Amino acid sequence: MKLSKMIFFQILIYGLSITSCYNAIGQDMSANLKTQTIRLSAAELERRAVKRVVPKFPPEVTAAWIQSTTQKLIVEVMLDKRGRVIQAKAISGVSLLRPFAVEAAKQWEFESKAEATNVLLVGYIIFPTPLEIYGMDLRDVNYYKNIVSQSPNSWIAQCLLAKALGEKKSYQQAIEAYNKALLLKPDAAIALYGLGRSYCPSQRQCERNKALESYRKATQLQPDFIEAWFGVAWMHDTPKMVQDAPQVWKQILTKHSDLGTRTIAYRNLVSLYARLKKVEEEINAHKGLVQTKQEDLAITLDEQGRFGVAAELISLAGEYEEIGKYEDAIFHYQKAIELAPETQAEWEASFSMAGVYKKKGDQAGAMSVYQEMLAKVTDRAFKVKTSKEQRGRAYYTQGLVYEEMGRLNDALESYQSAIKERPDWIKPHVGLFYLYRKMGNQIAAV
Repeated sequence: MKLSKMIFFQILIYGLSITSCYNAIGQDMSANLKTQTIRLSAAELERRAVKRVVPKFPPEVTAAWIQSTTQKLIVEVMLDKRGRVIQAKAISGVSLLRPFAVEAAKQWEFESKAEATNVLLVGYIIFPTPLEIYGMDLRDVNYYKNIVSQSPNSWIAQCLLAKALGEKKSYQQAIEAYNKALLLKPDAAIALYGLGRSYCPSQRQCERNKALESYRKATQLQPDFIEAWFGVAWMHDTPKMVQDAPQVWKQILTKHSDLGTRTIAYRNLVSLYARLKKVEEEINAHKGLVQTKQEDLAITLDEQGRFGVAAELISLAGEYEEIGKYEDAIFHYQKAIELAPETQAEWEASFSMAGVYKKKGDQAGAMSVYQEMLAKVTDRAFKVKTSKEQRGRAYYTQGLVYEEMGRLNDALESYQSAIKERPDWIKPHVGLFYLYRKMGNQIAAV
């Protein structure tokens, strides 16, 4: 009996071991088969498209008069193996247009490629925003007056007329037209938004309380009307209310965390905190802006976007430099250099980074940066065939670097070479003038 029990337990233990082994193998296989997400830029996804559908925006949204915030109406889509859209969501653009852009994106179809079964494709469709929603490409005011006379009971016609009047800076008449629209349709959020814009078209000309009330009513009627929330926040940007303005923008970030909203909110927070001299808060907001712009760059992969991120990195680095966080400053200057080579941002970040090394008392670090800059100039302009314009710019940059290094004679020669290549370009002449003064040669400077 004891023997039988021992055999039973041995078999049981053996069986459990086998089961554990298979479970472990199964877990390993599951890990290997985990879904992998591959993100495609807007351009890459566009190349795969075999069916495109343009959004149809109804007049009750295109009659709006939106303050320009972001031109890009972006929809993120998820594709199945057949290249069909299985999920779509708007991540940027005018909020009123987003639902219609999403509906159009769902109808797109894409070339089906031999992706692995565990690969999920996510990409981006960028739709153009109708320019009239920003008050651009409008017809003459009389055209819209004629529409109103033909459709006196149309609130949309009144909004169209008000928008045209607003663009002509006839704000009082625009207010009257928007109020007529609201008599016809009291819950017209776009009329309330337009009324807010008309009450406060600029900092100098602003009935702030009336504008704020209009924007707030628009958000109450249509909570997902993001631009109306922006209006509420902007109305807080006054000496009396500016302390409360950051909190309003943070509330907007809590309500709407999409890419477009974050870009605008963080940009405004950076500006507000800079004016309020809240450096740590400014840096945190700027980090959020950089992160958001990097996400946007992953969608477009364009040079303008790359330069934009680099510019924000330089600005963020400068903020770190101001409070003595030199290592953080150097890190972000270096990131800007790597992101936007052969641009103005690269040279600006390089000069600034060398300046930080000097502040640290690290002359060797500064000289290393300058030597790297000189090497780049040589490789890009003097080792290959380039135009006179490019050579002139290269000599001028070389002169700036030599001057920072204290090699004034070399700087002098470089500025003179730049002038020979581009005699009508003012910058090397100015550089030469100040260099002569620095060298004590007042006669040559004159």
